[in-house]
Amino acid sequence: SQHMARLAKDYLGHLYGEDRNRRVWAVPGRLTAMLRGFWGLNALMTDHNLRDQDTPTKSRDDHRHHAVDAFVIACNDRGMLQRIATASGRAEDLDLDRWAERGKFPEPFEGYREALRAKLDTMVVSHKPDHGIGPDARGNVQVTSGQLHEGTAYGLVDAEIDGKPFNLVTRKPIAALTEKEIGQVRDARLREELEEVAYEAKRDGEKLETALARFGDARGIRRVRVLKTEKYTVRISHGEGHFEKAYVPGSNHRIEIYETPDGRWRGEGVSVFDANRSSFEPRWPAEHPGAELRLRLHKGDTFSADFGEGRKHYIVRKLSPANNRIEFVSDHQAGKVDSSGYMQAAYSKLKTAGARRVGVDPIGRVRPVEER
Repeated sequence: SQHMARLAKDYLGHLYGEDRNRRVWAVPGRLTAMLRGFWGLNALMTDHNLRDQDTPTKSRDDHRHHAVDAFVIACNDRGMLQRIATASGRAEDLDLDRWAERGKFPEPFEGYREALRAKLDTMVVSHKPDHGIGPDARGNVQVTSGQLHEGTAYGLVDAEIDGKPFNLVTRKPIAALTEKEIGQVRDARLREELEEVAYEAKRDGEKLETALARFGDARGIRRVRVLKTEKYTVRISHGEGHFEKAYVPGSNHRIEIYETPDGRWRGEGVSVFDANRSSFEPRWPAEHPGAELRLRLHKGDTFSADFGEGRKHYIVRKLSPANNRIEFVSDHQAGKVDSSGYMQAAYSKLKTAGARRVGVDPIGRVRPVEER
């Protein structure tokens, strides 16, 4: 942090030439932390029941802690820096928080805590969405938001095991099979033998991988054909179009949530692969004539909704079109959040909450996004 502060100071100093040292200076991080504590700002973003009890350190789980630091720096000047340096020099054998008594430290202005608290309560954090479609910032490179499809290539088949249909097949090392995959081995006789091997391994407390490897070595089998079912696949031609392979699409690029004439909100997931095809058209306009698009949400998008606590802003973290829902966190939430901590909402709940996608510029100004 100190190194970056020096670089920023030197960079901004070029605006003022020889006057740079008087016009631009960097505030030490320890000073910022100390002022934040003296002015009782660490508790402003805590639960309202604890706001009168200042905490010893700031919480980094809320993006707004950067705004608090910015407020402290804005209330700083060279005179205050000099007074603190002088006082701390006289008490260098004590902790920095000890050289002034709480309540006797000069405040930046009257009512500063209430003013800052009011700003924090209405602040909307700006998150930059990455839709990954189209040219980059220079306008000359096509970029994507993720892997177009999974790496495994599948053959196209029309097979059935115990009445269950399968449309894909691939070859897999015999020792890497799971119990579920053993039940999907295409060769019926081999499937029965492998099921017996798995049963005996489980009975004898042996690792399945070890038992399968021993069986494969004894029979001279290294890889087996395993069936799989996927509703949506990506078809790619190889060998100048002489044969075709299927791939499982990559992650979801977005969810298009639309309202059908009966007033119900439904959704269709669009894969990264489809989103990057110039000829792609979603299915829902043809399947539901008269339906209208209500929300087009990507991972990282900001949307506003009222889930019973007033209208607030949220960031999309996970798209789950198979479950007809999205998962999200507050726009204030910082740091890594385990998926178990995500909030969830089905499409119907989003409609009830009046959800709408919004754009937030770098200084927090909110504007509605027109869905097309």
